[in-house]
Amino acid sequence: MRKISGLLFRVADTEGLATWYQNVLGMTIKKEGGKHLCKYDSQDLQLILEKSGKAATSQSGMSVYWKIGIGLPDVDLGRDKIMAKNTIISEAAQFMEIGYLCHL
Repeated sequence: MRKISGLLFRVADTEGLATWYQNVLGMTIKKEGGKHLCKYDSQDLQLILEKSGKAATSQSGMSVYWKIGIGLPDVDLGRDKIMAKNTIISEAAQFMEIGYLCHL
């Protein structure tokens, strides 16, 4: 059976984002062919960060863009741990019947 082994993100600052994934989320980072491969040691799936060549843009509440989610058994505990790493994150709240979430 085939499975997804990686997700490729084209980003403006691969080094900065890889460092964030390592320092805040505890992922292992490996540089390979100009890309940063981010993964947890116990998982096969990896995030592949590739330089986009475009400057980062700011998003407003009305913008349409992809949002990346992380599923956690305890959102409040995850939020506390991320905030302890000096990352700004919104209060957690119920979003309709979709889920209990917060935003980075």
